[in-house]
Amino acid sequence: MMRALQITILIFLFPFICFAQNKANPINITGVYNAATDNIKIDFEIANGSSNEKYDVTIEAYRNNIGASEKLNISSISGDLKDINASGVHHIFWNQRADGYVLDDDLTFKIYLSHKPNISYSKHLVKSLVFPGWGDYKIGNSKYYVAYGVLGYGLLGSSIWMNNQAFNSYNNYKKSFEIAESNKLFNTAKLQYKNSLILGGTAAIVWSYDLANVYYKVRRAKKDLNIKTSKYYYEKSLQRTESISPKLKFNTKNSYDIALEDGDKYFKQDKFKEAKASYEEALRLNPTSSIALKRNAELEQIIKNEDIKQNKYTEAITKGNEFLDEKDYTKALQSFEEAGRIKPNEKFPKDKINEIKNVLANIERDKNYNEAIKKGDEAFSENDFELAKQYYNQALTLKPSDPIVLNKIEKVENAVLVAEKNRITKEIKSLENKAQNAFDNKNYDEAIRLADEILSLENFNPKAEKIKQDSNNRIEALRLANAKKEYNELIIKARIAKKENRLSEAKVLYEQASELFPQESEPVKQLRLIESIINDNSGSKNNLSTLYKECKKSVFFVFTSDYENVSQGSGFFITESGIAVSNYHVFEGTYMSTARIYTEDGTKYEIELLEKNEELDYIIFKVKNSRDKFQPVKIAKKTPEIGESVFAIGNPEGMSQTLSNGIISSYRENKDYIQTTTPITHGSSGGPLFNSNGEAIGITTKGLQDGSLFFCINIQRLPLWKYLNK
Repeated sequence: MMRALQITILIFLFPFICFAQNKANPINITGVYNAATDNIKIDFEIANGSSNEKYDVTIEAYRNNIGASEKLNISSISGDLKDINASGVHHIFWNQRADGYVLDDDLTFKIYLSHKPNISYSKHLVKSLVFPGWGDYKIGNSKYYVAYGVLGYGLLGSSIWMNNQAFNSYNNYKKSFEIAESNKLFNTAKLQYKNSLILGGTAAIVWSYDLANVYYKVRRAKKDLNIKTSKYYYEKSLQRTESISPKLKFNTKNSYDIALEDGDKYFKQDKFKEAKASYEEALRLNPTSSIALKRNAELEQIIKNEDIKQNKYTEAITKGNEFLDEKDYTKALQSFEEAGRIKPNEKFPKDKINEIKNVLANIERDKNYNEAIKKGDEAFSENDFELAKQYYNQALTLKPSDPIVLNKIEKVENAVLVAEKNRITKEIKSLENKAQNAFDNKNYDEAIRLADEILSLENFNPKAEKIKQDSNNRIEALRLANAKKEYNELIIKARIAKKENRLSEAKVLYEQASELFPQESEPVKQLRLIESIINDNSGSKNNLSTLYKECKKSVFFVFTSDYENVSQGSGFFITESGIAVSNYHVFEGTYMSTARIYTEDGTKYEIELLEKNEELDYIIFKVKNSRDKFQPVKIAKKTPEIGESVFAIGNPEGMSQTLSNGIISSYRENKDYIQTTTPITHGSSGGPLFNSNGEAIGITTKGLQDGSLFFCINIQRLPLWKYLNK
């Protein structure tokens, strides 16, 4: 039983042993030209081919020019092209002349080898006999051909096993001595033997069916091979291999070809007589050549036409030379151009044409040059130097570096310098008279301006310098006289103010007088005296109260909005007409159209912007459309010393007209900011900071570190001088 099983397994595994096989391809491609037959013979062999297989061959030829390959029309071929086998050397013959090629080139051949499948009855039937379904492999398109083998060998193995079981049951039957057991074993052996026969018969049916099926499919594929009859053999028939030969040198030219080629070469070079001789040689070698006959006939007509053309050409050249000798350049040019049209490739008429054109160009240039010189001389004689220079420069472009033109241009430039000098001298004389008249009429500023204009034209002019010096002296004298007058008025007003105990006003007046004439002793003495009186009263509650009552009328409440949030602060007037100042940050991000101010008596006013400075945080504006008069603050002339008493009036947290006081703590950022102990909170921003005389010294702006540090903008940094007289 075991031996039978082993044989069954070996038979089952045998069909799955496969062998690799390389594809057939053409090799050893060579070629040679046979002058006797005027054919090119291409030889090749087939490698890796099967002796019982057939192949079809196709061939391509390429002419290998420099940098590119040209595929040739190779149709006139014969030889081993269809149904060839793999053995031996194969030959292909190409009649290149029949395809229109006369060669003296390197050629490369590409050979394609197409496989013609050999579909064998015996091969597929033997495979199916060994293993059912194996014969259907490659011939059928079914994926289940292995099932036949499994089924066939399964039935065969089962039959052998069942027969072995019957044999064992029968031996046991013969050894049994009990009738009942013997009958049972006999019946069992009989049934097992019967089943083994059924299984063996079924296996034979499977084998027979597969053999008949394979035979039918092979016959159908051999008759009509396509993807339905056998996908494997059909795809194999479409496959082809290729090989390329090395470059092979061929020269198929004979004496006739060479003569014809020489004729074509001479014809392209317009060497018609040489071309005719070559074509006649070709006719001698091949009297029936239609090409040589046709080209020879064409050349006879061309040579005849050339003789006519040569005569016309010679006549045109002769006339051109005659006109050239007579200096009739226009007619000479026409004659040589006619010769050039007759023989476009001739160099002589071209050279003559260029020579005449150069002569004509020189004549035209000389004409334009002389005309430009003439017009330049006319303009120079009329003292129109700019126009004269233009004409001379025009002449210079025609004859660069011409000494005559260069000399004329130099004369023009010298004349321009003289004219300019005379103009400046005349203008200076006129300005001197105007400056003297202005001085005589006491218009000293105009006299100085005119003197400066003279000195810009002439660096050293004693008269202009004297007028300027005298004018400055007169202006200084007038300034001193006006200052003395203003000084005396200030002293009188200060004396009256002091007498009426208006000490702050008197102090301001004496300070202004001292600024005008610092050397005068009275203002200095009076300021010391007033300062002493003020210091004696500085601790008095009534004095600060008095200053508050006097100053609060200048301070107002500011209200503005961005239509969502409200911003408030303080501000103060600097002129009676309603010009005022505040902090920039109070208005930042809001609309000026929403801004309103409320004065001490509760009157509301609209305002309009005059000036703003985000960096120094100030804004200057004025009351809009009002003729009311407002009480402005007094602006301090100088900044107080550190330690002096100060006070502020503002609207912290909306609490209007709030008074707070302190001292000057320090100055920051080059005295742009005043540090003070005077409390400044939200709503006070933009209000005034006063000194002990009730004069505004700054704009309250911010507090830091939980209100322990307070800062004001130094009012001296604002350009209030632009608005104080308005």
